[in-house]
Amino acid sequence: MELLNPLQYLAIDVANNADIKGSWKQRLYWFRRNEHRLEKVSGDPLYQAAVHAYRNRNGKYLIGLDAQASGIQMLAILTHDEKAIFHCGLDSQSYKDIYTELFKKMKLSSEITRKDAKKALMTHCFGSELNPQRRLKTDENLREFYRVLNEEIPKVSDFIEASLTVMWNPKASSYQWTMPDGFNVDLKVMVPINTTIKFKDKDWKVQFEVNEPRKQGRELPSAITHSTDALVMREMIRRCNFPTEKKQYIQRLIYKEFNTTDVYPSEDNTEVERLWNLYIDSGFLSVKILNHINGANINLIDRSVILELLNSLPIEPFHVSPIHDCFYIHPKYGNDLRKQYNQVLKQLWDSNLLAHILKHIDVSISKDSINKSIGSKILNCNYSLT
Repeated sequence: MELLNPLQYLAIDVANNADIKGSWKQRLYWFRRNEHRLEKVSGDPLYQAAVHAYRNRNGKYLIGLDAQASGIQMLAILTHDEKAIFHCGLDSQSYKDIYTELFKKMKLSSEITRKDAKKALMTHCFGSELNPQRRLKTDENLREFYRVLNEEIPKVSDFIEASLTVMWNPKASSYQWTMPDGFNVDLKVMVPINTTIKFKDKDWKVQFEVNEPRKQGRELPSAITHSTDALVMREMIRRCNFPTEKKQYIQRLIYKEFNTTDVYPSEDNTEVERLWNLYIDSGFLSVKILNHINGANINLIDRSVILELLNSLPIEPFHVSPIHDCFYIHPKYGNDLRKQYNQVLKQLWDSNLLAHILKHIDVSISKDSINKSIGSKILNCNYSLT
């Protein structure tokens, strides 16, 4: 992973707020070329704030690093789609934009732009059929669009198709699953009801929703994607700001030589067992478990696994302020943030989280044979956050 210094992160933040895309090198080159006239580039308040922070070396200013196509990132990782991982650039040091990558492979009519294809792809990944139809306009364009998706992101495409058909239960009024950090997801199936009410001698048409089963539904792809995105956000907050004192305490417990089988009563034991069992089933170990480990329950878990988790945390904790999939931090922690994000993505790749989620809604899929080398590449990729 290419490391940058705080001043470079401030410069990149200026470029990002000017909507400049590309590699770190390309964005820094744009910055150097325009450094003498930055204030004139854009009047956008966020852009001007970034310029002001750079000019004045504002020590309190937070830069933002945004996940690169986070929805498709999550689906590529959940489905272990190596081709989608390639197009997202998660297995390399190179900057890649999956929307541009796939758009170039689509032989669409000339009036269809990258922006149209991007909107079609984003909404398709959330289960929409209507939006791709509106954006791409013709049956020929739609066929070409789906042909490329089936070839270039095959496992993601298969998952979306299955989530709209065989995974949907027409008798279910809700879907629930538990994420590896114990967060409970409750997706209610809502049905629109149209009726007419009379008010002041006039009929008014109104619509409201009731929670009941529906024959067809498109909620599952977006709900599974967003619940994974939210898990990543929670883990990033926990990882980046994990207290050094707590880390040292758990390390002492791990290395302390005492009986490795005894367990004693503790109010944290139940939560440690719950989070450990979620890890065993999903393959993803949440940092949340570290908040509940003590001398009474250290033997409920595998110390070597906990030590590996501890060693993956940043040496110096720092505060992170996320807005969905964009993370705001002090520029001095830019490298640490990117390392932690890659670490979380690697953990997800090495897990069977999708099988774990689908089991909760009575859908059984076989656990993938995971290519561990992809996880190592994700750990060192350059542009998971940009």
